Amino acid sequence: PKQGWIAVRLVAGVIGGSDVAYFNGHRAPKPLPLESGRPLRECVGRVVATSSKHFREGDAVVAKPHSHRGLREVFLAREQDAIVIPANMPVEWATLVQPLASVLYGLEQLGHVEGASVTIAGAGPVGLLAAWSLERLGAGPIRVLDPVRERLYWAKRYGADETLPLTTVQTASLIRSRAFK
Repeated sequence: PKQGWIAVRLVAGVIGGSDVAYFNGHRAPKPLPLESGRPLRECVGRVVATSSKHFREGDAVVAKPHSHRGLREVFLAREQDAIVIPANMPVEWATLVQPLASVLYGLEQLGHVEGASVTIAGAGPVGLLAAWSLERLGAGPIRVLDPVRERLYWAKRYGADETLPLTTVQTASLIRSRAFK
């Protein structure tokens, strides 16, 4: 790779909600089929080639592929868009780095949450990370809403005090009525 770039062999990646629109055709930058490797932008892998002094071949990294083209065997990333994963961390766990960073940034914007009553709409990966983080920051009670009961099971395990099996429409109706204060 050219100076300051690394080539990474993909081990695992996370398809986020914003990526789904690429697959269903609602957000394709070009007509389908998409360019090779699109869209996957939250990737974990091993460096197979580098021109950077910050990385060595074999390093496990979290990296943002150039042009969101990580859905391929080997992708390119700029050195400033990658970090080395600690040796004692399972590589697959590192797929949670970006979603967790987003949750923590959002919570930082809220300020002090200790003792705050919180309702989380959705118990997908980001909702579960939010419940887990809020519980550790002392928020409570923490309520999680989701129509999928298995997700609510995990929400309880990750810090929710209460779970409610509500659909998106039901959740929106409750928010509009300000039932949760």
